[in-house]
Amino acid sequence: MKPTLLFLAALTCFAPVLPAAEGGRLALVVGIDQYENLPPEAQLSVAVADANRMKTTLESLDPPFAVRMVADSDVRGLESAFDAFLDEAKGAECALVYFAGHGVEYHGANFLLVKDTAISDISADVERMKRRLATEAVSLQGWVDSLDATRAQVKVVILDCCRDNPLKAEDGSGTRSVVGGSRGLAQVTPPSGTLISYSADAGQRANDGLFTEVLANNLKMPGLNILKVFAKTREEVREISTAWAEEDASRGLAPDFRRSRHEPAEYNKLNLAGTDFAFTRGVPAAGQPVESDATMSEAEIERRAKEMAEKLVAEAMRQQPAPAVPNLPTETPKPMVRTDPVPTGAFPAGSGMEGSRAGEVRTFGGIEMVWCPPGGFLMGSPEDEVGREDDEMQHRVTLTRGFWMAKMETTQGQWERVMGENLSRFKGDDLPVEMVSWDDVQGWLEKMNETTPLPSGWKWTLPTEAQWEYACRAGTGSPFAGDLDEMAWYDENSGSKTNPVGMKKANAWGLHDMHGNVWEWCSDWSGDYASGSSSDPTGATAGSFRVFRGGSWYDSAINARCAIRLYYSPGGTYINIGFRPALVPSIR
Repeated sequence: MKPTLLFLAALTCFAPVLPAAEGGRLALVVGIDQYENLPPEAQLSVAVADANRMKTTLESLDPPFAVRMVADSDVRGLESAFDAFLDEAKGAECALVYFAGHGVEYHGANFLLVKDTAISDISADVERMKRRLATEAVSLQGWVDSLDATRAQVKVVILDCCRDNPLKAEDGSGTRSVVGGSRGLAQVTPPSGTLISYSADAGQRANDGLFTEVLANNLKMPGLNILKVFAKTREEVREISTAWAEEDASRGLAPDFRRSRHEPAEYNKLNLAGTDFAFTRGVPAAGQPVESDATMSEAEIERRAKEMAEKLVAEAMRQQPAPAVPNLPTETPKPMVRTDPVPTGAFPAGSGMEGSRAGEVRTFGGIEMVWCPPGGFLMGSPEDEVGREDDEMQHRVTLTRGFWMAKMETTQGQWERVMGENLSRFKGDDLPVEMVSWDDVQGWLEKMNETTPLPSGWKWTLPTEAQWEYACRAGTGSPFAGDLDEMAWYDENSGSKTNPVGMKKANAWGLHDMHGNVWEWCSDWSGDYASGSSSDPTGATAGSFRVFRGGSWYDSAINARCAIRLYYSPGGTYINIGFRPALVPSIR
């Protein structure tokens, strides 16, 4: 992702003026994904989503918090929002600050990085650097001191930032610890009446999303006092992240690609009355464990770890729990049109581009492409489909123009011949390319349109979500386009790695690996489907995340369904996300 220079302070979420709440509950919730002056590998993808999750949770509590939400702000905008929050929080029952993003410790001083923070020109002059950071980032100590001055009865600071990496960006994992001081954020001694919570202990790297998800669930527990909320969160995060780390080690993943074991840490100077504060009032439900020394059984740890993994890692920012793996279809659905998997020669540029039947194969630019004819289908999933998500509303879609879809996922050989490099984790010319962002793919497509031009009116591009699901289903209406074990590499048969493209059975139109192996980028911004029937939909007109489809070698069967929709930052990469191109009419 290339840095973008903005000349006006901008908040991606409108921050309303909250009523002064003497004795009330107020929160400032901040998420920063975009850093204009940091390298692509330092951009984040889930901090804003985590902040939104925290905002929604706090607003749903009994009694609710009044929440001021700020996302992807520059330092001026964030400090302005913080000042307004301080005015509102005077004398409140609880004043809470939540920050998700990068944080650094520099010679004993802690700073929270914002959209326009610039730290590339590091000076050996410590005091000079501290002055620079004080103007280009947010002073954590300054915020803590200012919060104390509100005289709120209970003051809480929650920092979902990692605490392990040096100031220099040093890897491409996209975790929040990519940029940090020599010890990440250092401990801040809380003033009287304050609790400060970190998503990871000193020297640890937190798994994105886990801490906030667990904490949000525990905030909702009736009658659970503040100390038990954070103690329960600490124990659950430790046990789940330990299970994740052990699973990744058993799969043989290199240390840099494993999820991390980490344990949240909190520093507490709450007064006696403050220790009785409950985020959700009421009496604990019968049988509900609330003691901080209650530990989960091994079976419960395994269940929670798998659930969280599917929810936060494999699903890349999903917010709903992943259900159990469904029963697979027992019969192969009939194809809409008979497939013809035998390719013809390179298609003459001067002839018509339309194919004659579904499944017809032609070669363009050395890549076999399959014809997907115009037609209609039910997009999404029925309400009774196992594993269905709320964003899979079933609706009828008509595609008025046919298109060509790559027969197989783009291989590393195909990528490297165009781009001259290959950053995939699993190496092999016939393996699907991964570790490519949506933005990276646009560069590949641009070069294909330059070096392998198509007849007038056609272009190399990514398929829309509608085109992708239409091609995946190939005339079927089941959760999968056939027997999943025959068609897909997923967590139960992949060997914890990608596999050569085209080795599994194709769908009815001759397309391979539409289920599993690697997720596949689509052209759409993430957003809700349009209500009612639609023709040639192209998704939301704008957004923060791009959609990918199809499941992967890492994911369970539930995440390989035809209708599953996930999304990620367009500049983000992961070891199970790739793509396949489409050839579509560029004009109507």
